[in-house]
Amino acid sequence: HTVAGQEWVVADAVRFDLVGGTPPPPPSCPPPPPVSPASFVLDSEDSTDVTVQGFWRSGAVTSAVGGSLLHDDGNGKGSKSVQYSLPAAAPTNNLYDVLVYLPQPNDASYRSDAVEVLIDDGLGSVSDFTVNQKTGTNDYVKLTANGPLLLHAGATVTISNSDTVAGQ
Repeated sequence: HTVAGQEWVVADAVRFDLVGGTPPPPPSCPPPPPVSPASFVLDSEDSTDVTVQGFWRSGAVTSAVGGSLLHDDGNGKGSKSVQYSLPAAAPTNNLYDVLVYLPQPNDASYRSDAVEVLIDDGLGSVSDFTVNQKTGTNDYVKLTANGPLLLHAGATVTISNSDTVAGQ
């Protein structure tokens, strides 16, 4: 169901793509050992490495990672978030591309075109991104299009329903 003028925020999956080691050392230092490429996918309904703040509805969507996603039901604006933590198995102090999955909606008109996504590098430096969820690409959208981020232990990606339009 939808309500005119209401915007829903969707949280499905986040992917951390390991793209390399730490930034290059000064010329006088030996280069770091090569890092094997790896991807770490977290589904919004995983019980580990995902923290849900506020009440989100679960919806069955065949195009979603794991067959379901979370949505804010168009309400509780500013009080809901889904936080994905860099998994313990992921090498830290490395460069990562960070991507969010946008499943194809049955009706994109109810989704927000300005969803805030924050990436905390694990040391407190936060990068702010805006994602248009109306596009519903059925694919991952790279947040780090301007280059990978150096992520440390404790790094997180947070999808929030702040600054989106509530139901009437």
